[in-house]
Amino acid sequence: MRTKLISVAATLLVLASLATAQANFTFTKGAVANIPFVFSVGEQSYPAGVYTVQIDREKQMVVLRNSERKSRIFLANNDEIQVAPRKSQLVFRRMGDHFFLTAIWTEGSHEGERLIPGKMETEMARQQTGTPETIAVQAQAR
Repeated sequence: MRTKLISVAATLLVLASLATAQANFTFTKGAVANIPFVFSVGEQSYPAGVYTVQIDREKQMVVLRNSERKSRIFLANNDEIQVAPRKSQLVFRRMGDHFFLTAIWTEGSHEGERLIPGKMETEMARQQTGTPETIAVQAQAR
């Protein structure tokens, strides 16, 4: 019971900090991508479609907004790659018939965000035999 209470309190604290911090985001202008398949981020699945993605490296957050302007905020880890991409890209890991958004790389930058995997992705990766396929979807700057 005490563990559950602590978990609920921690969740409420995170949600409250996200709500109060929303006005202070220093997001990139964002990029728009047409994602041709159903995909997951964390524990949530999203339909194929056009999405706008913005990142805030300082707060390590990613905003994913669909064409109906519905937004979701995800925690992420700052990451770097050796070769900067020519175009912004959303990187997915495919395991079986599931696609998981794993990283976002910004055009011309070595810096990006790596999303924190959810329980389903972690469990599927544990059971995966072989190397999961990596798929990059190009995004256009807004």
